[in-house]
Amino acid sequence: MTTPGDFNVPTPPLTFMQSIRYSHDPRLVWFHLQQVNAAETMLASVAQADRGAARAALKEIASDTAFLGEFLKRHQRYAGREPKGHQFMFMSYQGGSPYFHQLVQYALVRLLRPAVVVETGGTPGNSSAFILRALERNGKGELHTVDLPPTGKLERGAQYEHGAWIHENMPEGQESGWAVPETLRQRHQRHLGDARELLPQVLDAVETVDLFIHDSDHSYEHMMFEFRTAWPHIRPGGVLMSDDIDNNRSWADFTGEMGLSAYRTGGLGAARKP
Repeated sequence: MTTPGDFNVPTPPLTFMQSIRYSHDPRLVWFHLQQVNAAETMLASVAQADRGAARAALKEIASDTAFLGEFLKRHQRYAGREPKGHQFMFMSYQGGSPYFHQLVQYALVRLLRPAVVVETGGTPGNSSAFILRALERNGKGELHTVDLPPTGKLERGAQYEHGAWIHENMPEGQESGWAVPETLRQRHQRHLGDARELLPQVLDAVETVDLFIHDSDHSYEHMMFEFRTAWPHIRPGGVLMSDDIDNNRSWADFTGEMGLSAYRTGGLGAARKP
């Protein structure tokens, strides 16, 4: 295994030629590029932005080798995993990708220019890192993360059967948000504990939210709880976003109940508040 920093930072693939470098299966490349197209549609729609601006925001983070290098070094250092370009792709028809959703969240923050972002989940801090990088480039905004850290131990380089391994385990000596580079943490406020207790408190404290992201307990009951708790605090024109929207019908039920135009890429959904 190489030591931290001893690797070339992979380019997140947004085009056919970039994608074919990491997957020689044209069906998977086609599927991934469908999700890139869906991401541009989502971003332009919920941020009410030009599609070219959405594409430019994705390209901006995909070429940010300084940030990507530091982010991936932290994964290599603490999880013992080699960074690979295909991890930014949808490598299955079920829409799974370790890092592509984070590119979309970065781009949304750049386009929306929020003052307040609230997310639930957070461990290991993948989304947090990309959101904070976008806030830094915006020169404004703060991120509040409500997270219940896992109790399992993450073994360096261990092989696990599914992607949840990194959310269910913590590197020894680290804490929630360990993937966030130190230089980006000044805009980050972490609230550690059960979202059912802490989320209402955080929302009352910040009052108005520009972007809310669910990525914690994916049960139907909990997702509906978070959507309904956050919705009154989201400003008109703000955005509700949820990961893993295929786990149950909560996203479809809530957006239908509210009469919202909902968009998706992979398992990530977003809707703009009228």
